[in-house]
Amino acid sequence: MALGTQTGSNRGWQAFALIAAGVAAACAVPILFVPDPVEAVRLVIRLTARISLALFLAAFLASTLARLWPGSVTRWMVANRRVLGLGFAWSHLIHASALVILYRADSALFWTLTNPVSVTGGSIAYVFIAALAFTSFDGAVRALGPQRWQRLHSTGIWIIWLVFLISNAKRIPINLGYALPTAILIAALLVRLYARTVRTAKATT
Repeated sequence: MALGTQTGSNRGWQAFALIAAGVAAACAVPILFVPDPVEAVRLVIRLTARISLALFLAAFLASTLARLWPGSVTRWMVANRRVLGLGFAWSHLIHASALVILYRADSALFWTLTNPVSVTGGSIAYVFIAALAFTSFDGAVRALGPQRWQRLHSTGIWIIWLVFLISNAKRIPINLGYALPTAILIAALLVRLYARTVRTAKATT
């Protein structure tokens, strides 16, 4: 199956187009209506960080939720897991672009909000995001081979999860609002571990 859903690649592309357009439209609001361009870019950075997290978690948990709670919603998530992943990559591309714009507009402010260690960790995550996005097609599976493809994607999603966790957790002392996404990321991990335990128990009975 190529990009998208079990009902055809065209619907997959349509779903991706809707996600991409929705993210772009949401980001256009602060750009158009916030008078201070630097503050507008900062709002885009925060907005895309939250959208990216939601899309990543949807792809991260799709199969797990389908096993634990089968239904139309979780079946849709599994069928559109690649679309969700590409939507996440698109959102985070806008996020990276906004970070570059902020750096060019006010580098002093940029470095008060981050540090070289965070930039390095984020860059590593972006390498894997790009790798996963470019290999989210059947041709890449055939070129890499199923085992190498699976290894790349398994490693990639856990590295991205870890970067999200660290990025949010380290900001909790500054802003308690970051405790919520940190807790959600930890909960997602626990749900995956629980699903694995359930599957193992069923396999041994």
